[in-house]
Amino acid sequence: MGKKLPVALSTILVGVVLCVVWITWKTLHAPVGTRSSVSPREVADATMQISTNISKGHALNASVSQVANLEQNKYLQQVLFQIQNDVSAGYPLSVAMAKHPDVFNEQYVAAAKRGEKSGQLDTELRQQASKNE
Repeated sequence: MGKKLPVALSTILVGVVLCVVWITWKTLHAPVGTRSSVSPREVADATMQISTNISKGHALNASVSQVANLEQNKYLQQVLFQIQNDVSAGYPLSVAMAKHPDVFNEQYVAAAKRGEKSGQLDTELRQQASKNE
């Protein structure tokens, strides 16, 4: 038969295992990020990239998807994928952006609306991004 561990050592090992399980659970269930984790520069850069893709003739949803796939900031990436899904579902970009006021402020939404109305979405987005760089 195997040796039994002393009670104190068994208690410590159980405690260590529970700590590891708790830390792992907290890590896996932690929020992806918050607005404070997205800088104005990151928003401007992503917007500029979307604008560039549009000006190259790429479809809007493909433009947003491409930028989202390359985005390093996980929270901003999540937001961009949600916007891409909304655009693919038929929502205007301005409406999709307005759903994320923690990332895209009123000026970005207004720029998208102007671009949608004028047919110059790439230009309006580029100008807004330049103001916030």
